[in-house]
Amino acid sequence: MKYISIKLNKLDILSILLLFFFLSCEEKKNSKKDDYNQPIRISFQTKILYKENGILKYVIYSPIMKEYLSDQMILPRGLILFIYEGKKDQFTYIKADWMKSHQKIFYHMKGNVIFFNSKGIFLKTEEIFWDRKKKYFFNKKKTTVYNKNGLFFNATKGIEFSDNLNRIKLNSINGVISMLYNN
Repeated sequence: MKYISIKLNKLDILSILLLFFFLSCEEKKNSKKDDYNQPIRISFQTKILYKENGILKYVIYSPIMKEYLSDQMILPRGLILFIYEGKKDQFTYIKADWMKSHQKIFYHMKGNVIFFNSKGIFLKTEEIFWDRKKKYFFNKKKTTVYNKNGLFFNATKGIEFSDNLNRIKLNSINGVISMLYNN
């Protein structure tokens, strides 16, 4: 066997060690920004009750809820939301395939969004926004509105309405009004 002998001085050894040191270092990937975008809590089969002055205002049901440091909440598998209007038998029901909230005040819901209330009003759209403090929903998407008396409208450029559906503004509408004539 043949051996190769290499003579290194202290400066060469120090240079090699420093080279290995700098090559082995990598940037820390868990920065505060990354932590900010990662869920701090994931809950399954969630039920959230919200009360004001001891009176139930709304209930959210969701299969998965992700909460973030940024004070956002994402419900990636959708939600069912009940907004109560004083009495338990007076409510608005909302269902959506996905939801994101910011500071539990502003909500963005998407995918097969359905509304109906105890007064017989039914709405269907693909996307809606809810400002909980102002008790106000709105969008700029096509929204279909029905009621129990046979009214049918399409708001092709969006809708604005109160969370109890008492005030509704339809943008660019077309529809059908059922009328009975007595002869």
